[in-house]
Amino acid sequence: MNYYMQSVLKIYPHYLPAWLLLAQSSFSYKNYRKAQYYYYKFMKYENKNKYRWTFDYGAIYARIGNSFFYDKEWKKACFYYEKAMEYSNINIELLLNIAYGYLLQNQYEKSEQYLFQAQKQDSNHYQVYYLLAMLYYKTNQKQKFQLYYDKAKILKPVDVKLPTAK
Repeated sequence: MNYYMQSVLKIYPHYLPAWLLLAQSSFSYKNYRKAQYYYYKFMKYENKNKYRWTFDYGAIYARIGNSFFYDKEWKKACFYYEKAMEYSNINIELLLNIAYGYLLQNQYEKSEQYLFQAQKQDSNHYQVYYLLAMLYYKTNQKQKFQLYYDKAKILKPVDVKLPTAK
């Protein structure tokens, strides 16, 4: 498929759905850098063709964030996730990804803010409590860590390796 899409794009580079298909194909093959390149091309041509196509920009920005997230570029991933929140409904997976990205950047206040927002959306989502436990573990708040870790284990009894406290 990539060969045919690239042939189409040589003739008609402004055909935006082809850039998205190539990006999604690259992402599914775990070639995140190439997916980022195709998303970049999509955004470049999309800015030139305003109002010609209608896309779900929230989903596109979330996918761009995912490509950076899996490529371990947390800062860029968080930027695109926040951009996705501007265009679409805020869902819990998006909030968890942003929170986890900020947690890995050691920006604990922002991470905590998004985790509490996720908790308001779904108070029975075990990942919210695991991430809150990890956050408090990293910040040496042992009582809060134990509280959220126990809550997470009740919701889904899984042992999670937590990083060592600093």
